[in-house]
Amino acid sequence: MKWRSGTSAFLTLLALVMGARVIAHEPTTDGCGSVSSDDALELEVMRSPAIPITAGSNAGQNLPELTLDKHYAISLVAQDQMRFAVKPRRASRTASQRGGALHFEVPAAGRYRISITSRHWIDVVDGRTMLESVDHHGPGCDLVHKIVEFDLPGGRPLTLQISGQDDAIIGLAITVSPDAANRNDLEARSKPAGHASAVPAGER
Repeated sequence: MKWRSGTSAFLTLLALVMGARVIAHEPTTDGCGSVSSDDALELEVMRSPAIPITAGSNAGQNLPELTLDKHYAISLVAQDQMRFAVKPRRASRTASQRGGALHFEVPAAGRYRISITSRHWIDVVDGRTMLESVDHHGPGCDLVHKIVEFDLPGGRPLTLQISGQDDAIIGLAITVSPDAANRNDLEARSKPAGHASAVPAGER
C-alpha cells in the first residue's frame, strides 16, 4: 500500500514537472490588469494559446511565416549562427544572445504593432531596406514587455529580425494599430473595388 502511495505521488510530481516544461513559453498575466485599453487587442491575442515555431537562422532562405492576430511562441537560435538580411541596428547586450528571422506580410499599407514578451531588439526589413519604427511603449507586464509600431507597405514580403537578448523562447504577435483613422484606412484599402467607404477622408 505504501509502495502504491509513493508511486502515485511520484507520478503526480512528474506530471506537474513535465507540464511546466511544456508550457514554459506561456507567459503569466501578472501585472497586466492596469494596462491601457489601447493595448486591449494585444493582450487578447497574447492570452490565446501560443503557436510554437522555430525562427530561421538565415534570412536569405525560406523562413517561417507569421500572420496577423496570432500568438506565437518562437524558439530562437544562437545569434552567432545568424545571417541577417540587414545588420541589426542595436548591438548585442548579452554574451549568449539569441535571435532569429521570420517572414510576414500585411494586407494593406498602414500602421501595425509588434508585441513581444522579452527585451529583444526588433527590426523589420523590406528587401534590403531597414524600416524605421514610428512609436514604441512598454506595458511591462508578463504578457507584453513592449510594443513597437511600424508603418508597413501592403502586399509585400517583409522580414522580421529579432536579436540582442538571451531568451530561448519568446512570445510575439503582430496586430493592427488601434488608431481609429489607421483602422478605417486599412478597412477601406482592403475592400474590393467599388465597395470603398463613402465617408470622406476628412471626416474619419
